[in-house]
Amino acid sequence: MNPLWLLIELFSILCFLILYYRHLQSKKTSHFVPIKWPVMGVLPGLAANIHHFHDWVTALLAGAGYTFRVNGLPGQRYFATCDPANVRHIFTSNFANYPKGHEFVEIFDDFLGGGLFNADGESWRRQRVKAQMLMTAPRFRAFTASCSRDKAEKSLLPFLALAADEGRPCDLQDVFLRLSFDLTCTLIFGIDPACLQVTGLPPEVPFLRAADVALETIFLRHIIPMACWKLMRRLNVGPERKMAAARRTIDSFVAEMITRRRVDKVNEGADLLSSFICHDDNTSDDDRRSTDESIRDTTVNLLFAGRDGPGTGLSWFFYLVSKNPRVEQKLLGELSTVVVSSRSRDSSMVTFQASELNKLVYLHAALCESLRLYPPVPFEHKVAAAADELPSGKKLKAGDKVLFFNYSMGRMKGVWGKDCMEFRPERWITEEGKLRHEPSYKFFSFNTGPRTCLGKELAFVQMKTVAAAVLWNFDVQVVPGHVVEPKLSLILHMKDGLLVRVHRRA
Repeated sequence: MNPLWLLIELFSILCFLILYYRHLQSKKTSHFVPIKWPVMGVLPGLAANIHHFHDWVTALLAGAGYTFRVNGLPGQRYFATCDPANVRHIFTSNFANYPKGHEFVEIFDDFLGGGLFNADGESWRRQRVKAQMLMTAPRFRAFTASCSRDKAEKSLLPFLALAADEGRPCDLQDVFLRLSFDLTCTLIFGIDPACLQVTGLPPEVPFLRAADVALETIFLRHIIPMACWKLMRRLNVGPERKMAAARRTIDSFVAEMITRRRVDKVNEGADLLSSFICHDDNTSDDDRRSTDESIRDTTVNLLFAGRDGPGTGLSWFFYLVSKNPRVEQKLLGELSTVVVSSRSRDSSMVTFQASELNKLVYLHAALCESLRLYPPVPFEHKVAAAADELPSGKKLKAGDKVLFFNYSMGRMKGVWGKDCMEFRPERWITEEGKLRHEPSYKFFSFNTGPRTCLGKELAFVQMKTVAAAVLWNFDVQVVPGHVVEPKLSLILHMKDGLLVRVHRRA
């Protein structure tokens, strides 16, 4: 072909694409709504902004008035929202009309199975009642507080002390996730896998690596058309190949833990698995659900909630505190009021009792403020069972999917004020010095309505115990030049961890 004609054709195609792009732009109802391309829907725009997905969606929601409709592939309709009124309507006022939905179950089924977070209807209600009964028992609450302090004293503080004495940096996110995993396994199985060891290199933990792969794959399933990722799963290629291997690793670990707990024949322990087994032993054959599969689903759901919630929350908390010396000094001042009675029994380190930390207003406020800006679960997914109209005025058809962006809600000026991007714990404290209550449909980090997180109070116990111990004993500073940004995952992990240097406080 004549090079001149080739150049003319390429120029003509380019001009056509530019004109067509301008045509699509002119059809948008708002400048902030993503362009819908033929066949591909909004996928091109999503792909172009995937490297900063959460902030991109936040900008779109801010410009569109907190809610906009996204027409995806043919036959797909999504609504993205971070409007507290919509959250309250869907999660509380009209809860029955918004189940997780078939697509949600498809996305999570090979990961969470029929567990609490993936269940709807009667199955969900039955599991929630049972979990609530066990997790709110005074014995289990005391067990959680005791284990949290022991783990901080015997594993976390010695690990950080060694890193400080050797002058080496450490990935604090990895440390907190290992700590949370050890603690969660202790609370669920009564077994400490000792992933956070004081000396030597941290051991390789296949479960932790498999968990990260699973979370990343689940995130991709939210943005890749279902037909595509299902085809990849059938062909065992791409991220679905890694997911299959991760599932085997997760199942193997959980099966080993359950077997060890059953063989021990010590079913009177304070851990959740012992309680589940004892509870099931007292039920009739028709109602008994203590099969390995059902216990597997239950424990996997609890494992991921226990590891990722507190571990991720603590990582972002210390990142924010390290960037705000004013907040750090106020936290230390408050801790000094209870430190006299909290010196560790066998070292110069200081740990704190949960009962003492519950009195500290500023510590609780600072943790809430961190969770507002960096919620461990950045978005959620529901589906409309029947047609409905949202408080924002958007009309939904049966089958429409709604994505709730918790990360974005914390960054909306109309929700949290003009200083919404600032880390300011004072917003959680009244003029009288008491904690300010914010409705859960506005502070959405622990969900809201009937599905409010059962482990909320237990998570605060763990985070306060760890945060107080680390704050009082060590000065934590992010390594200069280390970039901290969210990872593309179902959980708001840090992409490259949190590289810090720790120094003993005088």
